[in-house]
Amino acid sequence: MKPVIGLSTTYTHNDSLGSLLHMGVPGQSYHVCTDDFVQNLLAADAVPVLLPTVRTEVEREEQLAMLDGIIFCGGADIYTLLYRETTRKECGPVVPEQDNHEVALAKLAVKHDLPILGVCRGMQLLNVALGGTLYQDLPSQKPESLYHSNEMVPRFYGVHSLEIAPHSLLSRLFPQAPYVNSFHHQAVKDVAPSLCVTARAADGVIEALECPGKPDFLAVQWHPEMMAPANEKQQALFAWLVRCAQEKKNR
Repeated sequence: MKPVIGLSTTYTHNDSLGSLLHMGVPGQSYHVCTDDFVQNLLAADAVPVLLPTVRTEVEREEQLAMLDGIIFCGGADIYTLLYRETTRKECGPVVPEQDNHEVALAKLAVKHDLPILGVCRGMQLLNVALGGTLYQDLPSQKPESLYHSNEMVPRFYGVHSLEIAPHSLLSRLFPQAPYVNSFHHQAVKDVAPSLCVTARAADGVIEALECPGKPDFLAVQWHPEMMAPANEKQQALFAWLVRCAQEKKNR
């Protein structure tokens, strides 16, 4: 049996999405996930499963029980009270129900030793769940930083380099540091106590986190799922996660 990988979904109350997709009626909410993640997992020979926002620990335990691995995907800004900060005016819209759910789900996934990959917002979410904080808005809080919300370049092209820590998991996946895309205005500030930084951009912004003692945990700030169709090296992240999930399944 192929390993089953869960994909976190964006929970949105924006009912205009329904009219765009010719489904539903006004007043409905939606759970969405980009197809890039689904296709990359299929290419890595895994079964992708979309995970909606649920309300209870029992429901989260039941979600995780059917999985061999999990990806925390990109999406909206994270509710600032989860990392003990007052919301700045530059912070974008948040969906607290989703954030509360995913923080709890991330803690459970770590507790159950599930293979984990975090992508963009997913990296930020994992850092917050484990006790870290975020820059709510890089341009205003770290004005010397690079332009990290670069939507003028096609999504599968890199826009800045990485400085990868030697002897890290990421250095094994990328023997030569790649250029990566960048679509974020928030970033990791204080790193969670159990995590360590294994890649940065040239301006010092954190681009990857790992968890010492947990070799099947990796979180990255860029979007490998967008790059992989045109850059097979980025597929290495998904192949790695599926290998870890298969090993867990075979134990």
